[in-house]
This record gives sequence, C-alpha cells and structure tokens, in this order.
Amino acid sequence: MPISTATRHKVKTVESFGSDEYQKRFKCALFNVAELPFRAQLLRSTWLKNVTFIISALPHRQELSALEMDTDNAAVQDLILAAENVSEIKKYDMLALWKFTSANKKVFPEGNGMSSASVSSLQKLWFATNAIDRGILTREWAAGNCISSVMKTDAGTNAGGGNKTDRNPDYTHTLDTLDVEIALATMPMDFDIYNFPASIHRRAKEIVQKKESPFKEWSAALRKVAGILDYSRAAIFALIRGATSDIHHFPVSLQTYINANLTEHKHDAPSAETLKKLVMFHMPPSLWTL
Repeated sequence: MPISTATRHKVKTVESFGSDEYQKRFKCALFNVAELPFRAQLLRSTWLKNVTFIISALPHRQELSALEMDTDNAAVQDLILAAENVSEIKKYDMLALWKFTSANKKVFPEGNGMSSASVSSLQKLWFATNAIDRGILTREWAAGNCISSVMKTDAGTNAGGGNKTDRNPDYTHTLDTLDVEIALATMPMDFDIYNFPASIHRRAKEIVQKKESPFKEWSAALRKVAGILDYSRAAIFALIRGATSDIHHFPVSLQTYINANLTEHKHDAPSAETLKKLVMFHMPPSLWTL
C-alpha cells in the first residue's frame, strides 16, 4: 500500500543512521528509491504494484542486488541489457520509469520468453512515441501487432496498421498508400487489384495529386475511420465499387454507407462475400474458390 506524504516526511531514511544503530533500533528503515542505482530502480519499478517512492531498507536492497546478479534469470538480464542500450530511459523520473515498466509487463508477461532485442525495440519506440499515444503502442504490441509507430486518422483516432492484411507483408501501408488504393478503386477499368499495371498506378497517383472526384470525397471520409489501415485491400475496393456512383455528392449518405458496409472479421483473409464482389476485377484465380 502506498505510504502517505505525511507519513513519508516522518520517516527517516536509513542513510540517516549508522548500520549498528539501524540493526538495533529499526527493522523497517526506508531507502529513497530515487537515490538507488539505476538497475535497482528499474527492477524495483518492474515488480511494483503501486507507485511509491520509498522502499524497505536492507531486506529489499539485498533482494534487488541478488536479482540483478541472477544470471540464470533470463527475463531480468534481458530487461537490464535492453535498458542499458536505451539512453533515454535513464533520464526519466520514477513515475515515468514505473509507467514504462508497467507497459513492458503488459507486452512481455513473465515467462513468455521475451528477447532482449524485442524489449529494446519496444523501449526505443515507447520513449520515441508521444506520451498520449503510448497506451495505443502498448495495446498493439500486447496483441502481437509490433507496429513501428502509432498512426492517426485525420480525426485523431488510431489508424491501425498493425494487423496482417491481404497486402504483401513487406508492404508499408499508410494513409498515403490508402489514398492510392482509393483512387484505384474509383477507376472504371478492370484489373487485378494485387498486380495492377504501371499505367493504372500512375493514373491513380495523378488522381490523388489533383484531388479529383470521387476520390476526394471517399478519401476525406475513409481517412477518418478508426482502424482504417487494418482493413484489407479487397474490403476497400468492394466498399467503393459496391456504392452508387453519385453517393460521394452526399456526405451524410456516404458516411452512413461506410458505417454499414465496412465490416471485416479476418483482415488477411477477405470473406467469400467480399471476394464475390471482386471477381469482376480480375482477382488472381487462386482467390476465386468461394
């Protein structure tokens, strides 16, 4: 249980007393956590259940020292090694350090076989991410979506991008690449949406650059949808090509249509219903088995 401020002011730390006097008179003398070595702060923060800034004296100091020296404890050693490679972490106060270690525990629960490389990657991203977005970063990593940054929609919500989709796994999908896909979907030609000709790709980029309609209206609406980057390319094409040709003239109707029809359960495996809508667009034959 956290110790109140009033109580904390009444308690002298063990530094105020000689060792003999401590042994005789004090069983629960306290150290100031902020004055401990960095590794002790890190380990203490990792196993804290509440934010406190004092620590039981010798017993806990000895436990932390033993934990730090336990080379057989891979989780502890990986955490220490990763932290030592991220200089920013040592600049933070105890509250910020506690927030980080709490995030670390959510992403890498004890016993999950985390590696120092993974911990180091999360640490660098966590400190490079705006404080307001760190919750999103932690949640995505904890879910197995190791995103490299938190992308926002034009409305300020999480744009997604961490889930597997039907796109090439080496393809970096952003709101800008989404715009190109939207432009492609508004074009009347039939083509393989996973292997479109260079000429069509160039035309799509031109549409984006010139902000032509109906691309402009579709883009404005879809770029505000939370998690939009998690939807498959097939879902985006099916949504746009399944709408009436003039719906972009009516913003309320367009948004209502998107809310009702942009649904998908497996982003990396478009549904049979979605694929049926796309057969006319020369989908690869391997995807025609419905």
